[in-house]
Amino acid sequence: IANGTNADQATAAIDVPTSFRAKVGSNYSNVVNVTVTNPPAKATLTGPANATATCEDNVTGYTLTLAPVESNADYTLYKDDQVQSAFTLVNGKFSGLKQAGVYTVKANLIESPTCISDMTETFTIAPAIYPTKFTVSGGGSACANAVGGNANIVLSGSQIGVIYALSDQTTSLLGTGAILTFSKTLTSANAGTYSVIALDTLTQCQSAMNEVAEITIRTGVGTPTLVGESTYCNKGSNGIAVVVDNATSKVWSLSPPSAGAIDQTGNVTWNDTYTGKAIIKIVVSNEDCGTETKEDTLTTTLTATPQSSPIMGDSLVCRGNIVIYSVKPQAGITYNWTINANTTVEKDDSKGIITVTYMEDLSKEGATLSVTPTSIGCGPGQVQSKQINKDNGCDLFVPNILTPNTADNNSVWKLEGVENYPKMSIQIFNRWGAEVHSHSGKYDKPWDGTTGGNPLPTATYYYVIDKNDGTSKITGSVTVVRE
Repeated sequence: IANGTNADQATAAIDVPTSFRAKVGSNYSNVVNVTVTNPPAKATLTGPANATATCEDNVTGYTLTLAPVESNADYTLYKDDQVQSAFTLVNGKFSGLKQAGVYTVKANLIESPTCISDMTETFTIAPAIYPTKFTVSGGGSACANAVGGNANIVLSGSQIGVIYALSDQTTSLLGTGAILTFSKTLTSANAGTYSVIALDTLTQCQSAMNEVAEITIRTGVGTPTLVGESTYCNKGSNGIAVVVDNATSKVWSLSPPSAGAIDQTGNVTWNDTYTGKAIIKIVVSNEDCGTETKEDTLTTTLTATPQSSPIMGDSLVCRGNIVIYSVKPQAGITYNWTINANTTVEKDDSKGIITVTYMEDLSKEGATLSVTPTSIGCGPGQVQSKQINKDNGCDLFVPNILTPNTADNNSVWKLEGVENYPKMSIQIFNRWGAEVHSHSGKYDKPWDGTTGGNPLPTATYYYVIDKNDGTSKITGSVTVVRE
């Protein structure tokens, strides 16, 4: 090695066991023995010709044979330079290969794993072949009352050895290399969207064909349903909705004509001078499948913005007074009353009437009685208010209970403050309006709950007191209670 040179080291290619020593001058080094281990012999990899990947999971797959093999070597399968650890060489064979790719084998000595050999030959599994995608067209349409014809679903081409099936799985055709036609009867049961799936019988690979075909069964017009309110305000306009299937024509109408006008989109412009019932009607049809028409009506009530009127009733009151207040009532209007005083009230919201009992004298600021008229369609109208003040004669107190023949303070009807009104007159009536007691002048003998000397039964009686001093009369009720 490097004979005759002064090199400190030398290299040599060797493929058999060899011994070495170095000579320096007349001296020789120790002998170095080199053992050579040869890698596994190159074996030949063989497999079936024209191998192609399959789309079916349960196929056996391809088998590769490697020969010769050595017992002191391990053999590793690669696909596209990637180790395929799932496959092991058994009796010189790799079995169950399904995936497309280029397969090779490498061998290494068991005792010297770095001694590796590439086996000769490669094995290729070609990619799976999928059916060619052709285009689906055709289909058909018919009215529900005229079904029975045929609809053709057409595939623009086909391949021999490929099965073509409609997506409803009712019809399959074997490819001929030409156009294929599927025939379906135009019935409601066959209505729908159709695609075609192709299956290669050799590779079990499937392809969905391009596009789809439609079979439609057109029905007659559906029954319309109008959607609106039961009450509208006669100011402005409102849109009425309709729910209907398969209508190609819609005709709207409004009656009576004096209620307003309706356009052919269902928008109503109301007549602000009209109140009462109004009927909206729609007639629908579908001329595509006959001349049948269907209709629906919506009955509604038009209301007007409430008109306010003055509040009628006494504006000067005293403690214990019972006063009826009212406004001019309107049909369809409700009335909301309020008063900012210590009172009890009875009211009829639909008639615009309220009965107020004043539980105490009003302050010097008085009280405000208000009423708001409201209609269902138009909402609230203008609020009307009335100022209520304390009457100058409120020093006269009138009790509202009388308990004859008892020992309490109410055994007779004692009026407080009567000494200030010597000309006062009193009238008391039963609930039918018949006078049961009267008095005029100085009230020095309180009423004892009798009429003509006969005891009155337990009941509520109504009084009118006139102080005859130019102020308003005092009205109210007193209940006679007998034990």
